[in-house]
Amino acid sequence: MSREIILIGGNSFAGNTILPHLVDQFDKIHIVCRNNVERAHNPKVQIHITDDLASDLVRQSLTNCSAGLYFASATTPATSASDPVLELEANVKPLVDFLHVLQEKHDFTLIYVSSGGT
Repeated sequence: MSREIILIGGNSFAGNTILPHLVDQFDKIHIVCRNNVERAHNPKVQIHITDDLASDLVRQSLTNCSAGLYFASATTPATSASDPVLELEANVKPLVDFLHVLQEKHDFTLIYVSSGGT
């Protein structure tokens, strides 16, 4: 059976740092991000561009995944403190949307890493 993982926020510093380790450990890595960046082609890595974490694209990406890493963040602690509504819209709502999608999965492990703003 194929070992697959989903990486939400794969263009972040943490996402880019952990990606080489995931390539060594998994058969396929689904990276979900808001925009694409140039990266070396790797047949194990599939990039999905979306800002809707409840989309069919995300659901399809999760089909064979048994685990996920959540590194997505649109704010910093400074902007989060100065604009809590932005924090709710940009970080909390997408996370809650993704958690709703995960309710359809069984035996799934999610590691959530906070930017310190959420």
